[in-house]
Amino acid sequence: MGRASQLVSYDPDASLAVIAAAVCVSICRNHPFVDGNKRAAFGTLGVILGLNGYYLDVAEHEATKVMVALAAGEMPEEEFRTWVLANAIDDE
Repeated sequence: MGRASQLVSYDPDASLAVIAAAVCVSICRNHPFVDGNKRAAFGTLGVILGLNGYYLDVAEHEATKVMVALAAGEMPEEEFRTWVLANAIDDE
């Protein structure tokens, strides 16, 4: 969670999607849980976006593919951030 605090403190231009993506990447790659890190990371991404009036408009198979690639290190964080920005839809 330190990455989100650092982004908010030191990058005033960081968007909600960028902050949510950073938290998701941290959970996914740092393996804080014995099992379910990809699910926890994706769920956290959804909660952060949802609490702020956004949702991800992606198919389940696409989200699964992206999270597996992210966890395996096959998707760079910048590419994941771009994916989140492209698919985060305003709920209104």
